Amino acid sequence: ANDITISYDGGRYTRQLLEIISNRLFSCLFYVELDALPTFYHDIEVCSINVLCRLAPGNALLDLLYRFFRRKVCIYYQGLNLKQTKALLCTDNVMDKCRQNQPFIRRINVTARSRNTQLSIRIDGTDGRTYELSNCPYQLSRLTKDQELESPFGSYRNQGIGVGRGIKTDHSALVLRSEIEQLLEVMRFII
Repeated sequence: ANDITISYDGGRYTRQLLEIISNRLFSCLFYVELDALPTFYHDIEVCSINVLCRLAPGNALLDLLYRFFRRKVCIYYQGLNLKQTKALLCTDNVMDKCRQNQPFIRRINVTARSRNTQLSIRIDGTDGRTYELSNCPYQLSRLTKDQELESPFGSYRNQGIGVGRGIKTDHSALVLRSEIEQLLEVMRFII
């Protein structure tokens, strides 16, 4: 499923519409992965979730994160709890690691009772609204399946080069990075 679809019918557009679109695009740069497969040996399980960014370590990522850091952009998340938790997206620790050319990883803990628990994870937009991260809300069972955590041989991400469907060429990675950097350049004027 696509995270976002943008169509333009030739009508007028407003700054508000562009802001909503850019906020949605920014939120789709972030996605979630489970740190480990939940066991559910207890009534309530604490699941460690990694919030990751599609931008590779480098200047484009740092530029985006510094903007979020200065604006004190928050992340809002909940699993089993009825009340959502609010925390800074870019902590000092996260920023230090990204300055050392490491990928963006923000760890959060969410409680779940079963694989059917729905995870809701959102970030602040520039317009006072919050926006869902990529594929959120995410049912825990679907996240587990998408990550192939229950595969008997592990995820394709953990296999050697040339195995499974996780093959990525250097060329496709460069094209993706280039497209993301071009998108960020255009969006800098909006924020």
